[in-house]
Amino acid sequence: MADDQWEPPSVLLAVDLVILTLRDARLHVLLVERGVEPHYGMLALPGGFLHHQGEDIEVAARRELSEEVGLVDVHLVSCA
Repeated sequence: MADDQWEPPSVLLAVDLVILTLRDARLHVLLVERGVEPHYGMLALPGGFLHHQGEDIEVAARRELSEEVGLVDVHLVSCA
């Protein structure tokens, strides 16, 4: 929808996620390739800005995981 353009608030809050898994007795961390500057193409933790001041941190984290890597059924633990 063209009229649903995201505009950043005056204070930006962001979520970054550390997604860990064990495979073959080795610990792995999920990284994504940055699609925007700065550091376009570099590896980074998944995450992004809250879309509005009242957006819940867990909601934002789940939205970012869904948008960036397609993960929807993930157990999240907050370290805030």
